[in-house]
Amino acid sequence: MGYTDWICDNQNGNVVGPIAAPEGNPIIALEVREQGGYGVVNFRIGSFFNGELTYSAWVCNNLNGVVKTATVFGETVKGVVAYEQGGYGLVDIGLVYSGGIKWCTGNHSGSLRTLEFKPGSMNGMDGREQGGYGIVNLRCSLE
Repeated sequence: MGYTDWICDNQNGNVVGPIAAPEGNPIIALEVREQGGYGVVNFRIGSFFNGELTYSAWVCNNLNGVVKTATVFGETVKGVVAYEQGGYGLVDIGLVYSGGIKWCTGNHSGSLRTLEFKPGSMNGMDGREQGGYGIVNLRCSLE
C-alpha cells in the first residue's frame, strides 16, 4: 500500500485517519461534514458491502456541521479534487470518475487541487485537521 502526495501544500495541524473502504471494496461515495465559517471539518468514504452502501468511520472526531454526500454509483473513482480556500482550509471535496466530478458541498471558492491515480486503486484516505480551520489537507491510500 502506498499514498498519493498531499492534495495541497498545507502541512499545518495533525494527521488524522487513516480510514479504509469497508471490506476493501471499491470506493463509490464520499461524505463530508461542512460547518459554516470553517468549510469541511470531517470526511469518510463509502462502498457497497452485502448489497448496501456502507461507510468507514469518520476521519476525525469533529461531528459539527451538515453531512453532504457525493456518490458515483456504477462508476470507478480515478481521482480526488478539492477546493482550498485561504483562512478556511478545504471547502469542498469531490470524486473524479469517467463522467466528470461529483462534488460534496458545491463551494468552489479558492484554488482547485487535484489528485489522480489508476482507476479503482484508491482504498482509503487520511487528512490533516487544524484547530480553528477543520480539514486543511488530504491524501489517498492506494492498492
